[in-house]
Amino acid sequence: MSGVSGFSDLTPENEHKVIGGTDNTTIGNTGDRLKVDASFSSGASPNLVKSGLRVEHSNTEIILSNSVYTTIYEQTSEEGKLYAFFIEFSTDDLDIKLEIDGIESFNLNFKNDIEKFSTFNGAGKESFLGFEYDGNKLQYKAEFPIYYSTSFKISAKAAGPNKKAKKHAVSREIL
Repeated sequence: MSGVSGFSDLTPENEHKVIGGTDNTTIGNTGDRLKVDASFSSGASPNLVKSGLRVEHSNTEIILSNSVYTTIYEQTSEEGKLYAFFIEFSTDDLDIKLEIDGIESFNLNFKNDIEKFSTFNGAGKESFLGFEYDGNKLQYKAEFPIYYSTSFKISAKAAGPNKKAKKHAVSREIL
């Protein structure tokens, strides 16, 4: 638009019109629209804004072994942060283990070790390490989210036969 210094200078003589391809529709008026077909390539996603927060739970009972650790929850192949988990067991006599990126973060006996870390005696017991428990229910809340670059796994081993993890929930964020 030569000779035009701003929108106020537009006149019918110096306007340019855009003509649509297949039907020669004139584009240029305020209410006119131009149709565009778009496609994504190279793994791009149309979901540009995602929430990485997840709360996952299961009411499926898991039979615990008394000789090896049984996986209760495992997340692999993704970077993220672990915020908390809750597990209800059929017993309080078991060992529980958390592994971050294949490295054991803790391995504690539910009945003995976690009770030793208790900071008060009430209906439930809370530990300064982020554990809260009441009978056979265990909740772990990290003071700060625990970063994992590829995986984390929560597993348990019972002191005797026929013990179960009744249900569990995990709060995490995908980065």
